[in-house]
Amino acid sequence: MNQQGEFEAVYLVITARGLSTLIDAVSGVGKNNRVDLYFTSLGSKVLQTRGMKGPDEHDPNRDFTSFRDNWSLISGRLV
Repeated sequence: MNQQGEFEAVYLVITARGLSTLIDAVSGVGKNNRVDLYFTSLGSKVLQTRGMKGPDEHDPNRDFTSFRDNWSLISGRLV
């Protein structure tokens, strides 16, 4: 949320393979092949918070910050 209490859009651009690897590392696939991911933006960091034990838990597999606004992944395929 921003200072006005509004939600802000955060775009994560990641390859399907990269996302699959991170899903396997932190949450896995649930019933009916469903995957639920919850993201929280903490300052400049973007963390996948579903299943976290606490806010100070540090798991590098939950850190999606490097995928935030990763437009180079898309633009590299358009050329």
